Amino acid sequence: MAASYETAVALEDYTPQNDDEIALVKGEKVMIRAFNNNAHTAQGENEKGEVGWFPECKIAVQVQQVNALDFLAASMTNSTDKKQATISPRVDTSSLTEKRRQHSERLSTFLTQKPPRKLLVDKNILTQASDSEDIKVAQEAVMKEKESKRAKLEKFYLTKMDPKKKKDKDAKEMPEKELDALIQMMLDIPTEKKKDKIGFSGKVLAEWLTENNYAEGKNDVQALCNMLLNRLVIYETSDRTNTKFSPKDFYNLSCKNVEFGAMNLDKVWGADDAGDALTLSVDLLTNLMKYMQKKKLDFGNMRTDPQFVKIGLQMTALQKCNLDSLTYGSKEAFWINLYNIMVLFVYCRLCPPASRSDRQLIHDKCYFTVARAHYSLTEVRENVILGLNQFPAKDKRSTSTIDEKDKNRKALFVFGLPDGTEATPGFYVYNAATLESKLKEAAMVFLENKLVVDDTDLKIKCPRLVRTFKQFGIKDQDAIKLLSGWVLPWRSKIMIEQPGFELDIDSTSSQEPCYLFDSTVVGEE
Repeated sequence: MAASYETAVALEDYTPQNDDEIALVKGEKVMIRAFNNNAHTAQGENEKGEVGWFPECKIAVQVQQVNALDFLAASMTNSTDKKQATISPRVDTSSLTEKRRQHSERLSTFLTQKPPRKLLVDKNILTQASDSEDIKVAQEAVMKEKESKRAKLEKFYLTKMDPKKKKDKDAKEMPEKELDALIQMMLDIPTEKKKDKIGFSGKVLAEWLTENNYAEGKNDVQALCNMLLNRLVIYETSDRTNTKFSPKDFYNLSCKNVEFGAMNLDKVWGADDAGDALTLSVDLLTNLMKYMQKKKLDFGNMRTDPQFVKIGLQMTALQKCNLDSLTYGSKEAFWINLYNIMVLFVYCRLCPPASRSDRQLIHDKCYFTVARAHYSLTEVRENVILGLNQFPAKDKRSTSTIDEKDKNRKALFVFGLPDGTEATPGFYVYNAATLESKLKEAAMVFLENKLVVDDTDLKIKCPRLVRTFKQFGIKDQDAIKLLSGWVLPWRSKIMIEQPGFELDIDSTSSQEPCYLFDSTVVGEE
C-alpha cells in the first residue's frame, strides 16, 4: 500500500517516544514507506534523511490515490447520500485525515479509560468511532438476533421445567442428592479447547462414566447421558437446545456456564419436593453468606469451586418451589431474601461489576427461575417488592407482587435490598417473625455511617437510596420523620425538635463501586 503514496506533510511537531520513531517538524515533507493500520502509525523518511515510525494522525497525505481508510472516513461523513461517497482524486485528503484522527482519538480514549468488557455494554461505541448509518443498522441487527436467541433459550428452559412435558423413555431417573453428588464429581472431567469452545467430547464423558462405575454398557451410558442432557446438567456447546446425546458432539457442564442469562440452571429440578419456599430462601442465603465469609474470595476460580457449585445446585430447588403456600409476612421475607441471594450469587458467578452501568446491565439481564417463571434482579426489586413497576395482567408473575399499601413500610423495604456497594446496606437473613425489626436494624446500622445531620445549615445529608422514597409519594418532611425513627436517639431528637431541616440527597456516593463482602457488612439472622 505504501507504493501508492508519494509525500505527506507533518501537521504538527512530534517528539519520538522510542528508538523506532523519528521526530517531525510542522510543515516538513515526509516520504511514506508503510502503514500499520492496527496501531495507526506510519513509517517514513523525514527531510533529515531519518527513517522511522510516527503516529499517522501527525501527517496529511498529499497524493492522488486515497488510502482506503480515508475513503471510509469520507463515506461516513455523508452516508445518507451514497452518490457523494465517491472521492475525487483531487480531494483535499488533509481534511479526511483530520476527520479520521478525531474518530481514532475518541475510540482510543474510550478503550484506555474503560475496561475492555465495557465494549459489551456501551452501545454507542460504534457511533463514537463513526457516523455510518450502515454500521448502526448492522449493530441493531446483531442485538436483535442476540435477543431473539436469548428469548428462545428462556422459553426452552421453561419447557424443560414443565411437569406436563413428556419424559424421555430412554433416560434414567435419579434423585436430587445423587445427581448433585454426580455433578460435583464431574468437575474432575478433563476439558479441552475446541475452536472457541471449552469442554469435553461425548466420547470422553461416556468413558468417564464407565470408568467411575456410574454406568455399564453402551445402552446404560446412553440412558444416563440422555438424562444429563434433559436435566440440563450438560449442554451441547454449539446448540443448547439439543437433547440428543452423541459421542461425537462437544459438551460442557452447565454449572461452568458464565454467560448472561439463567443463574440457577445448573440442572433442572426433578420430581423431588422442593420444600417450603421461605425455609429454602433462609437456608440458601445463610449458606451463601457463610461461604463468602469463610475465605478470601477468588472470583476467577469460584465457578469451579466444589463448595460454590454445591450452593448453585441447591439453588435449583427455587425452580419448583411453591409460592402459593406463603402467608403475607412469609412472602415479604422470601422475596427480600431472594433478592439478597440473587445479588450475591450473580456477583460471585460473573465477578462484581466494574461500574454502575455494568451493574445495571447485570440486574436487567441476569435472571433466576422461581416457581417456573423467570425474574431478573430488577424485576424482583422494582416489580415484586417495591411495586414501582407492574407486570402485565396476563403475566402469571403478577400474582407474586407484594401488595403493600403502606408507603412508609415500602420505604423500610429499601434497606433490605443491597447491591453490594457502600451506597446500600449490608446483607441480612430475614424471616417472617422478625422481618420488620431486622429491616430497622439494617437501616440503623447503615444510616449511622451515611446520614449526617448538619444543624448549622439545617441540612440532612442522606445516601442516594433515600431518593426512592419520592417514588412512593413520600415528601421530604415525611421522609425526615421516617428517617428519625431509624437513627440513634440523640440524632433523632435533633431531627424532630429543631424545625426547618431539608434533605440533601447524595448523588455521587455510588459513582465508583466499592464492593463490601466481608463480615463487617454481612449481617446474621
